[in-house]
Amino acid sequence: MEHVRIKQQIAKGDTSLLETTRNILSHNGLRGLYQGHSLTLVREFIGSSSYFLIYEMIIRSLVNQQDRPNMSMWMPLLGGGLAGSGSWFLAYPVDIVKTKVQADCL
Repeated sequence: MEHVRIKQQIAKGDTSLLETTRNILSHNGLRGLYQGHSLTLVREFIGSSSYFLIYEMIIRSLVNQQDRPNMSMWMPLLGGGLAGSGSWFLAYPVDIVKTKVQADCL
């Protein structure tokens, strides 16, 4: 569905979701709906795996394993914020390529 959304955003005029989907199907067939899907999976893999890795690294550097159940509330917030920023820093280049592929710019 990300492909349909991107096509809707770059379409001239006001097009509906159904109209955009029909347009993709008529020009590229069923395969057209999945254009760029492999890049979406790569982006999600990079983003999710790096998020959890960065989060764990930050929390382990802030708290001993024995004190982890009693850590203060700001530590998971800080870890999550930094992990989210780091994961998007790593995944964003793939997202740009995916969007260009889905918009038929590449």
